[in-house]
Amino acid sequence: MNKEQIISEINKIRNNLDGPPSKLESQVDKILGLLINLIDFVKAEDPENSNLQYYMRAKEDLSHTLEKEVGYTFQAYSETQKKNAANKRNTEYRQELDNAIERINSDLNYFF
Repeated sequence: MNKEQIISEINKIRNNLDGPPSKLESQVDKILGLLINLIDFVKAEDPENSNLQYYMRAKEDLSHTLEKEVGYTFQAYSETQKKNAANKRNTEYRQELDNAIERINSDLNYFF
């Protein structure tokens, strides 16, 4: 896979981000794997490439978002599974999911 194909695949996944949390986590993991491939590709091609630092920063930001924001969606989702879960809990879950997706896109928008 070349650089353009990797970036295209990242953007394809970004455009289809959605829950449940396990699916979102899987999608973010795929993006992280592609970012690692992109970093390795750029390092091999041109170790002095000015974009390399941006890709590495995107990877760090996305890793942090995976730990924090996606974790919050798991928490909110588990609340919706409780007996007699109120509609409010579903709304809170959807808000957390939307926040996580917004944060993921924010982590990548600057770099792609």
